[in-house]
Amino acid sequence: MYSPHPSIYLLPAEILKEIYKYLCAWNLVALARTSKRLNATAISVLYSIVEAGTPGEALKRCKAIESNPTAAKAVRHVCIVIDGSLCTRAFFRVIDTAISSASGIVSLALDITEGFQHLDLLAASTFPYLRMLKLSGEMSKNLARFIRTHSEGLRHLTFTHIVPIPISDSQEAIIIPPRRPLNVTDLGSFPHLTTYTGDGRLLPLILPGSLVHHVHTYFIGEKDAINSLGFLHTVSAPLQSMALITTGWYPDALAVIARQAPFVTGLHWRRLSTDGHEVADLAILLAFSMVSKNVLYRVESAEELVEDYKMIQSWSQALPSVVQFQLPYTGIKYRQCYNHNGKWVPDWSDNETYMRIVANHCIVVSDLIALPWLEAFATGVARYHSLPNPYHLKSITERDFMVEMLRAVDKIEEGLEGLNIATAQRIRYIKETITFLCKLPTEIGFESKVKMAKVEAKHNV
Repeated sequence: MYSPHPSIYLLPAEILKEIYKYLCAWNLVALARTSKRLNATAISVLYSIVEAGTPGEALKRCKAIESNPTAAKAVRHVCIVIDGSLCTRAFFRVIDTAISSASGIVSLALDITEGFQHLDLLAASTFPYLRMLKLSGEMSKNLARFIRTHSEGLRHLTFTHIVPIPISDSQEAIIIPPRRPLNVTDLGSFPHLTTYTGDGRLLPLILPGSLVHHVHTYFIGEKDAINSLGFLHTVSAPLQSMALITTGWYPDALAVIARQAPFVTGLHWRRLSTDGHEVADLAILLAFSMVSKNVLYRVESAEELVEDYKMIQSWSQALPSVVQFQLPYTGIKYRQCYNHNGKWVPDWSDNETYMRIVANHCIVVSDLIALPWLEAFATGVARYHSLPNPYHLKSITERDFMVEMLRAVDKIEEGLEGLNIATAQRIRYIKETITFLCKLPTEIGFESKVKMAKVEAKHNV
């Protein structure tokens, strides 16, 4: 009997897969139970991404893959993050067998601390489509063998050599333990690798002959930094950007970067405190993937910004090709502003930089007048939030400027539809910007009066 509603069974498998991608996991499971044909298509979508954050979850997913060849064939991305020290050998046998059977894996992320030494089948397996590899733990023979087997096909590599960092009971001092040796001398060649993230001591083994253009790495100790950064020139393509995390400020390491990678265009340097004021900072190395978001910075006075600017001058001379810097102490991101004669200016569009200058109540605005970048920064941040420029006002009284600011805010709020989190945050940023900018006219006016007084005094003389 003819039906005006065509059956879903008439759709090609490719179309069904595209539809299934928009369904929740429990809906896919329900569909998989309806027929063999829908089951095969649903399983291929359901198991294309395997993620687990607990041993129980990892065991459940891997048992399903191990017992179902269709699921194993469908796996493309695997991410397992667990504490391997809490798991048994029987647990690792299941993980080992399941992942080894999924030959179509494209990206593999295993954060299992010291568990890789138990994955013998995986170490001997070959994944011809593997392009992204993210590992953490001890550099065991199995792990080194696995990296070496897949080095020629990798595009992105992350390796974190986890070393627990003891913190004293008083939490007033952090003891940096001696670095454990990596115990590896050969990881193969990486002709197609474009990015590397992780332990900096692997740079001499990874960079030679690679296409790496971005390095996000960390060092504990100046000697390791200088020795490893000496291999930056061995890449086949020019290195474009670097992000470093160190336990101190190493001027000699900067000199090495200037010699080995003179054409780098972006350099972000984060320094982890070891004086006990930010006790959690060094411990963040245990979760290196989150370190960019969690490293703490402070700007407690305008004097620190003055020192920052002096440092940026020396950095820009050492690396003339760089157009963006992030300094190790304050964490402020600077960029070269060609609209202001190539002057280095804090990036007002960067959220962290904005909070450390505009929303920082420790800074006295009058102390900022001497900074060469203040006018460019104030102009940029005002334009970014659609506010008047304090340097272009005919009247420089604080009251008149406040009136213009509030008028601008009314126009902005009229254009915002509805009140959601993003809108509320934008309004908060605008009000903080107003508070900051409203302090400038008085200071600008005072500064101009001082200059005029000096000119008149000189003329009278």
